[in-house]
Amino acid sequence: MKKVNIMLYGLGLLCSASLLVGCGSDEEKHQENEMQEQSMEPNPGSQQEAKNTEPTTDGRQTGEGDGPVNPQIGGYETTPSQSIPENAESTTDLSTFISAVKAAGLLNTLNGTGPYTVFAPSNEAFNALPGGTLEDLMKPENKKQLTDLLNNHVVAGKLDGAALQTGSSVKTLGNNQLQISKKGDMIMINGAEVNKENIPSSNGVIHIIDKVLVVSENKK
Repeated sequence: MKKVNIMLYGLGLLCSASLLVGCGSDEEKHQENEMQEQSMEPNPGSQQEAKNTEPTTDGRQTGEGDGPVNPQIGGYETTPSQSIPENAESTTDLSTFISAVKAAGLLNTLNGTGPYTVFAPSNEAFNALPGGTLEDLMKPENKKQLTDLLNNHVVAGKLDGAALQTGSSVKTLGNNQLQISKKGDMIMINGAEVNKENIPSSNGVIHIIDKVLVVSENKK
């Protein structure tokens, strides 16, 4: 009988131990699940940090390279630190003008110290010339004519819009006089309207006009 009691007592201890082990395992599993759930919860601080470092559409980090916008013509950025030809090349509206400057061999002149004031005809102004005129001027054998024409659009010295007063005149590099007048708020140069004034450059200023100033009409 004692042996039977001892065996029953032993079995009881084994069952109790098994139950304790099972409970311990369940508790450990519950703790592990809680830790996993916590690790999966979003961290607001981390999200904000990641948001602040998201790249912009042009590849820059947010806030990088932001600053004052330089004057613009034709949608292309110009800067006061660039020379007159460099700023002329910064806009498609002056592509014909800069091509003519190169063909006439005036690039070095307009890249010089200056300062210069350039009344640059727009592409539309060149297109308004009689048919075939521009094509003929761009030919190598007509380089002198092209040079004379362009020199009639350049004045020595830097003259901004405020300096272009009605009744005054300015002398060009081609030794021609340009008459200045105003039509309301519009500045006129020998009848040509200044569509865009005061484009600052490192060696002067550019004013875009809507007509080509033909030498033969202005020679005195």
